[in-house]
Amino acid sequence: MSIGSSLCDVDWDAAGSMLSGTAAWAAVGAAFYATWKAANTFTQFRQQKSYERRFSAAETALSAAYRAKRNLQVVRDGNLTYEEYVSADITRQLDEMPEGSDVDRKILEIRAKITSARFERYRQDWDQVINQVAISKALFGREVEEAMKEIANEIVKVQDAAATVAVLNVKWLEESIFTSGDRAGSDRLMERVDRCIGVLERHLLPILAVSNGR
Repeated sequence: MSIGSSLCDVDWDAAGSMLSGTAAWAAVGAAFYATWKAANTFTQFRQQKSYERRFSAAETALSAAYRAKRNLQVVRDGNLTYEEYVSADITRQLDEMPEGSDVDRKILEIRAKITSARFERYRQDWDQVINQVAISKALFGREVEEAMKEIANEIVKVQDAAATVAVLNVKWLEESIFTSGDRAGSDRLMERVDRCIGVLERHLLPILAVSNGR
């Protein structure tokens, strides 16, 4: 059989259909791969964005907690700066007290007013802690949310205690709430804050460590 006759015997319609079918399947495969690749890339993009959001939130939450602890120590410090002493005009206030007045009570009121004034210096830092409470549960779970909430509660407790004594002149809260430590030398409020920070570190430091390749 000659090559010419062999070519004449080929069913070109069937061959064309087969080749067309192969090309169609190749096109389908290419489209499927492109779709899979795009979906996989989008998934990776979402995962990366989710991680970046968690990392940023973890960094912000820990930073806010550390600043809150430092600021609470400053705000509740019983020692006055020279500027605070002069501004409060403590000597004049004590000299003008009627005879028989409760000097300790007056000093407590003065210190409470100074504590309230100190609070205003760190208003943005307090707000940062409160803002973190709202997103902590969604990103890190209930335990982190509760820790941030407890720190926020301690901040509010100190502020309210100082404002109550200073403005309403009512001593129904212990002095240790807004000063550093009670008469026994312990500081239960800061101990609670430290426990909360320990919870945050346990949950959030691993997130930050991954980014640093640890």
